[in-house]
Amino acid sequence: MKTFLKNNFSSFKNGIIIISIGIVWMWLIFSDGINESELISINPQKSKTFDLPLTGQGIAFYEIHIKNYQQSPLFVQVLDSKGNIIAEQKIHTILSENFFDFSNKGNYVIRITNFSEKNIEFSIRYGDTKLEQLLIPEIITFVGSNILIYAVFRRMKYYSIAQP
Repeated sequence: MKTFLKNNFSSFKNGIIIISIGIVWMWLIFSDGINESELISINPQKSKTFDLPLTGQGIAFYEIHIKNYQQSPLFVQVLDSKGNIIAEQKIHTILSENFFDFSNKGNYVIRITNFSEKNIEFSIRYGDTKLEQLLIPEIITFVGSNILIYAVFRRMKYYSIAQP
């Protein structure tokens, strides 16, 4: 019985399984978070706002992908529930992603302004990363990684390397 368990449940396999459980758990948390996606067109010298209701403390994000990129900048501001600017960025690339911390419950606003002379089409994705829920899967993944490293080290310590 002991030989059966030792052959079928090695540290290497256990490490891979534990890491997989942690990664799948993290993926489920990320996919379950507040995550909105919209395709928007902004006229020249105009702004659009997007409401993002957040609770507790954590890290939120926005990702902007400009469809007809022509070196025309967009300007993004993130305002907290009191109207204070907590993040701002000028976007000069096709794809831009930014994270910002929030510490108060409330309705946060993402304001995007088109400074160019042309109409700009872009898609925006924004939401909460649910950072506070990631502690347990991070620990599980860390433990699985250590088991995997230990199993590889234990297996490799008996191999000799030919030296000249």
